[in-house]
Amino acid sequence: MEIAKRLRPFGVKILATKRNWSSNTVSCDLDGLVDKKGGPEDMYELVREADIVITCMTLNNESVGIVDHKFLSALKKGSYLINIARGRLLDYMAVFNHLESGHLGGLGIDVAWTEPFDQEDPILKFPNVIITPHVAGITDAGCW
Repeated sequence: MEIAKRLRPFGVKILATKRNWSSNTVSCDLDGLVDKKGGPEDMYELVREADIVITCMTLNNESVGIVDHKFLSALKKGSYLINIARGRLLDYMAVFNHLESGHLGGLGIDVAWTEPFDQEDPILKFPNVIITPHVAGITDAGCW
């Protein structure tokens, strides 16, 4: 919820899913941070509404490649994808194809499919791709 805390002052509408949430759950104490929440079953419905999707989930057997063709196709045309979690959450070819078709408006990642990241990776040809070397979460407080 740290991302929601940082985004809220900008007046954005925050949609969120979490494995242990359910669309049937009536309330959830989030201090007003989330405008609309859901469980895994609501993922595609929520991404259809989003302009920017930020992935910050754990990597496990169920989540490998979860951001796939079906997921990306559910996004509005021109939406942005930001991955700050684990590189293998994204299906590389699905992301590449959605960037190439123009459906995906842009990609920002602080993690890669392979590390170290291949500096000759074809995904770098897209001007709307930003890649940081797994340092975006480093803060003064986090270093001490």
